[in-house]
Amino acid sequence: GRTVRPLSFSVENRGRIRSIRGMSRPWAERIRSLTSFIIASVIIPPASISKTSNNVIKSDESGNGCPNELEMRPREIWKWRGGLPIRPNAVQSRVRPMSRDDIPRLRSCKIQEDPFVVTYTSDFYEWYVERFSSLCWVVESTESSEIIGYVLAKFEGNPLKAHVTAIAVDSRYRRKGLARSLMDAVEIEADRHKCNFIDLFVDPSNRNAFNLYERRGYKIYRRVYDYYGLEKDALDMHKALSIDSLKISERAGRDVHTKDMERESIY
Repeated sequence: GRTVRPLSFSVENRGRIRSIRGMSRPWAERIRSLTSFIIASVIIPPASISKTSNNVIKSDESGNGCPNELEMRPREIWKWRGGLPIRPNAVQSRVRPMSRDDIPRLRSCKIQEDPFVVTYTSDFYEWYVERFSSLCWVVESTESSEIIGYVLAKFEGNPLKAHVTAIAVDSRYRRKGLARSLMDAVEIEADRHKCNFIDLFVDPSNRNAFNLYERRGYKIYRRVYDYYGLEKDALDMHKALSIDSLKISERAGRDVHTKDMERESIY
C-alpha cells in the first residue's frame, strides 16, 4: 500500500503552502457570503409576538397584560461580515382586535378571493366579535389601511378549550409571518383564560396551512369524515397549552363522521 509521510517544511513546500492559502482566500469569502445569505434569509424567524421580536405590544387600560394591539415593524437590515445585506420585511402592518366596523371591509377584501377561504355572512362575524372579542383579530396595513389578514376563534367545551374557526392572509402578503402573529395572539389569549388546548380543522390538501400548524406544534387528533362535503375530510388538530403540561389533549383520538359530532353552538 501507500506510505504516508509527514510534509517536510522545506523552502519548496513552504512556497507551495503559501500559494494554496492565497488561492483559497477568495473561495472562503464566497462561501462565507453564501452561508450568511442562507442563514439570514431562511433561519431568521419572522415577526411574531414573542419577547425577542422588535414588535410593540400595547396593553389594554386594565393593565392586565392582555395584548391589545401589535404593531409589526420592518426588520432591520441584517449585515453579515463577508456577506450581503438582507432586505427587511417590507410589510408594515399591525395586529389589532377585530371590531364590528371591520366586517364590511372584511367581506369585500382580496382575502375572499382565495379558494380555501369561506366568505361568511355579516351575522356570522358579528356573532364572534360580540361574544369572543379577545380571540378575533385582524392584520391591517399601516400604509393603505387595508385588512390583509384575520382570525376568528372562540371558547367552548368543558374542560375549556379555544377553537380556531377561520384564519386567512391575503395571498400577496404570505410568508411574512402574518399568520404566525395571528396565531400567537389567539394562543396567548387562550393561555391567559386557562384553556387546556386549542383545536382547529384543516383541509389535508391545503399543505401550506397544514405545515404552518404542524410547525407550531399542533398534532393530528383525528380525521373528521365529510367535514367539507361529500368525501372531503378534515383533520382535527390539537395543541396543548401550559395548563395541560402532560399534553393529554394531543393524544390521538377516534376518527368520527361530521354528523356524529356534537355541536356546542350554532357556529
